[in-house]
Amino acid sequence: MRRNHLFARATLALALTISSSAFVAGCENEADPKTWVKKLSEPARRTGAMVRLKKIFDETLAGANQDSNHPRVRAFLDGAIEPIARTFMANADDNIMRKEAIEILAQSNDPRAIDALLSALTFRAGSQDSERIALRAVQGLKTMVARIPDAKKGAVVQGLVAVIDRAQGNGGNMMQIRFHSLTALGLLHATDAVDSIARVLSRRLADQEISTARAAADALGIIGDPRGVDALVYGLFLNVRAQNAFPHCQRALARIGAQHAVPKLLATLAGSNQQVNALITEYGNIPNAPPVPEGLVKSTTADVLREFASPDAVPPLLALLNSTTETENVRAAAGEALAYTAMAIPAQKAAIVQALHAAFTRDRNPSEETGWSALTFASKLSLVGDPTSIPLVLAALNNRGIQAFQYAPQRAGLLLAFASLARHGNVAEFDRIEGDLRRQFNAAIAEDASAARDIRPQLATLDKLRAVIEIARTCNDGDTACYIRSLESPSTEAVRKAAYMLAWTTPDAQRAQAIAALEGKLNHADLLVRRSVMVAIDALTPAGSASTLTKLQDLIRAEEGQESKILSHLWAELLIGRLRSRAAH
Repeated sequence: MRRNHLFARATLALALTISSSAFVAGCENEADPKTWVKKLSEPARRTGAMVRLKKIFDETLAGANQDSNHPRVRAFLDGAIEPIARTFMANADDNIMRKEAIEILAQSNDPRAIDALLSALTFRAGSQDSERIALRAVQGLKTMVARIPDAKKGAVVQGLVAVIDRAQGNGGNMMQIRFHSLTALGLLHATDAVDSIARVLSRRLADQEISTARAAADALGIIGDPRGVDALVYGLFLNVRAQNAFPHCQRALARIGAQHAVPKLLATLAGSNQQVNALITEYGNIPNAPPVPEGLVKSTTADVLREFASPDAVPPLLALLNSTTETENVRAAAGEALAYTAMAIPAQKAAIVQALHAAFTRDRNPSEETGWSALTFASKLSLVGDPTSIPLVLAALNNRGIQAFQYAPQRAGLLLAFASLARHGNVAEFDRIEGDLRRQFNAAIAEDASAARDIRPQLATLDKLRAVIEIARTCNDGDTACYIRSLESPSTEAVRKAAYMLAWTTPDAQRAQAIAALEGKLNHADLLVRRSVMVAIDALTPAGSASTLTKLQDLIRAEEGQESKILSHLWAELLIGRLRSRAAH
């Protein structure tokens, strides 16, 4: 009887215990992060708890339209981010749990996650999970750059520099770790990392990977420290499996400024840049690789010097242009750099125009193999826009030796330069030559219909030139108001001509009006119009322009991510660099 009584009491106690436990479990709110934060300290429940926290975080973030600053997201983080970070750091070998935790930490945009994110940068190479966690940590640090406290910036910079060296090889995770680390260092304006970033960009060719080189160049440009110039000039010549870092290095040099970039570029032009020379030698030693193009270093350097319009570059560029031994690609690049310089620095214009005239007339006989290098220099003359070039190009067009149909394409090329240069008084000459060329092309089609496929593009070019000359026909020489009105033309060719006429002819008293009108066309849908507008503004702003700087920056931000605008944004960045450099002086 006593045994039965004791057994009944034990059964009742067990039942009450089970009932009480069930009641407590039933009271837990599974949607409350606190429920799962408590379980992070229990090894058997840690992974499951982190999975649930990640699920709650994802749902909260989605409900806040991915805004990490939303009050609901902040409330989650206030209760969970610190224990999540502690658990992450304390369990370095638990990749299953850490893969869940890193997503919360990386997307938190919360400085309380910084130590945990930095701890992930000492990843185990070869472990895909560990590498992926490190990558997400780098991306998280990059995202929260603006919120990193000053007291933490040194540690973050050191961690990012170290992980770049650790992330060796060209596997997907490694490349991405380097890319995002370099981008983050740029956004941090990490001057302490400049030497390290420069070393990355300056690696020998065999150790280069192009996305890393591009990111390093961009970071150096954003930081803007002159110590990056040597590496950036070296990077101009990097070509890794038919991909290059040229525009990234070019833009970065423009951001750092002419006073620092031009001396190194001039040394490279003179052949005394040992880093670049060693790189070119390395290219030459690659088995079965195509030969390095003759004049590559000089022509490339001249192309970059074009972006600075520096008076210091004029003498060596003139020497190249006037040389009888340099290749045509070198002379052409020097001529274009000088043409831009002539527009930006009026004091240099006379000497440059004279040299371009000499280059144009040197060998324009079409019966000779080199006879049409004149076309190359005609385009440079049409950029400078000096009226003394008009009779020179007209004389070439009227040369009796090139009136036959076989020279019609060359004459059409010269006519393009003539139309670009033409003023109001030159319209009749244009009409005569254009009419003659059109008759020749139409006669050739009438004689042989199969020729139409090749000739119709030439007729289309003549149609475009008619739109160009229409500006000169409509506007009297120097009529700034007329040129400004012409910027509204539906013809892109007419808009480009009007922009150049403003660049060439606007008097000082009307300069502000012309700049304002051109700024209104910076967002034109046609990229070539944008280019012409930027060139015109460049010529009209020898002392810089604060309003243009603002509008260009606003344009880049408004169109960020639009692939079709990337080239336009590069031009804009280069112009921004020149305008800043001028304003600083």
